[in-house]
Amino acid sequence: MKVEACVADGIARLTPGVVEVCSLWLDQPTATLDRLSALLSTDERDRAERFVFDRDRRHFVVCRGALRVALGAYLQCDPMSVRFQYGPYGKPSLASESDVVFNVSHASRMSSARVLASA
Repeated sequence: MKVEACVADGIARLTPGVVEVCSLWLDQPTATLDRLSALLSTDERDRAERFVFDRDRRHFVVCRGALRVALGAYLQCDPMSVRFQYGPYGKPSLASESDVVFNVSHASRMSSARVLASA
């Protein structure tokens, strides 16, 4: 899975003011899907189950799980402990106080996350 390229040895260091970009293919093997699914919160799993199409459910799980892996590495915490809050239009952000901000975008079968530590 490509996100590991952004997270060497489970630790990622952000340079303040520099945007890190992590991209990955959303079509992943079942073993990867299962591993990432185990990292999701209950509300994320519930949301995944509401997708009508299996492809969309799998893509959501891979994207959100990989985001947790990357943010956990940047924040130096367990990916399962990353907590999100949601804006009025459903955009996620970190629920805890942090100088780390992120944005995720999707295009077909690929996702990209940009992560920034403010200066």
